[in-house]
Amino acid sequence: MDDKADWGDGLVSHLFDACKEEIEVGNRPMEIFTTTGWKNVVSKFAQKSGDSRTKKQLKNKLDFVKKEYSMFMEFKNYATGLGWDEAKQTIVCSQEWWDKHLAKGIKCIHVKFRKQGPKFLDDLHIIFGKSHINGASASCPEDISSDEAGDDDVAKGLSSTVRDKDEKSPFSHMYKSTSSSASPCNVVPTIKTAMKMVKDCAVEEGTALLHTASSLIMKPEFREVLSSLEIFKGRLDLIEREHEKEMMKLR
Repeated sequence: MDDKADWGDGLVSHLFDACKEEIEVGNRPMEIFTTTGWKNVVSKFAQKSGDSRTKKQLKNKLDFVKKEYSMFMEFKNYATGLGWDEAKQTIVCSQEWWDKHLAKGIKCIHVKFRKQGPKFLDDLHIIFGKSHINGASASCPEDISSDEAGDDDVAKGLSSTVRDKDEKSPFSHMYKSTSSSASPCNVVPTIKTAMKMVKDCAVEEGTALLHTASSLIMKPEFREVLSSLEIFKGRLDLIEREHEKEMMKLR
């Protein structure tokens, strides 16, 4: 569960920024912060926020939001054949859809995302998107915010294999039985697969275009759109247009 420290949106934003900076410079290999990475996260958070907090407090917050993110992605990936509300960052589900699911008699923990998705969703994709959260499962096989086995791991309950998680999840069966005739899960390519798609479009390493593409493929929604385009020209056009948007922000 979350620690008792107060966390406003501003503080959370500073924490995410510190984490992203350490991820960018390679201080979280294999989804685990190094000792240096953690030291820098604590230091940068204090500098950005003016609020000095311990590693344990920061880790507890990351573990808590990771669990929320995993829960949301489970909902998003199982609730197939529905729309997406960009403004609210959540799935568009009709009242009839909710009535069917709530009538199942299972406590639906995903109701909390009925009107609004998690805050800072783009940041969450970058920080936690490499966990095994995909169309088959919302399992997180490692504590991706810790570098010490002895730390309190509040999100350890999420650990399991993809297959076991899928078999045990009541939401998997619930959504499969009441969603539209679409596939029971969205087929979202892995980051590795998406990167191959990018390189197949002749986007060269060491270029600004590849840097933009690398950031974009951290987001499951972008990977899904990219994979839905069937020709290299279409994928390259998408990447270039997104790159142009990023360049416009810097002007």
